[in-house]
Amino acid sequence: RSQALPPPVGGVRGARRAGTLAPMKRLACLLALLPLGFAEDAPPKPADRLAQLSWLAGTWSGPMWGGTFTAHYSTPEGGRILSHSELLRGDKVAFFEFEVFRVKGDAVVYEPYPGGKPAVPFTLATLEGKRAVFENPKKDFPTRVTFHRAADDRLVVTLDDPHGGSGKTETFDLKR
Repeated sequence: RSQALPPPVGGVRGARRAGTLAPMKRLACLLALLPLGFAEDAPPKPADRLAQLSWLAGTWSGPMWGGTFTAHYSTPEGGRILSHSELLRGDKVAFFEFEVFRVKGDAVVYEPYPGGKPAVPFTLATLEGKRAVFENPKKDFPTRVTFHRAADDRLVVTLDDPHGGSGKTETFDLKR
């Protein structure tokens, strides 16, 4: 049958002399630091998130709107991804667009200039691997633009309207 030990003579000072307080201090420090090990990683900086879109780079084309749609995306060097695209029907340009992906404040934005008209920006909502979703709930169709690198030689761009409720969707299935 074990008996509890009486407190050390001299209280805490006696415990210090007896060498039993040091392990308790170590344990208290470890317990205090424990929550730090479970803290979430800091979110990536917008410039890092823009750099993560480097998989867009290249020339992509596919059939769309009765012609051939071709888009050219630069790499993110210099802090921007620049793009231009065109729809050719026969030997005529039926549509063109300029696009800029850039950091604005603490966000990554996608700014399309369809037909050279002023841009309405979309903000990067999610970036998971090679899938980037940009949204602007206040815009008319589209309110969401999704870029998905479905394969090494395939880029799928989807325009849809989950925020506006039109139910409209357009998909550009592009290949290298």
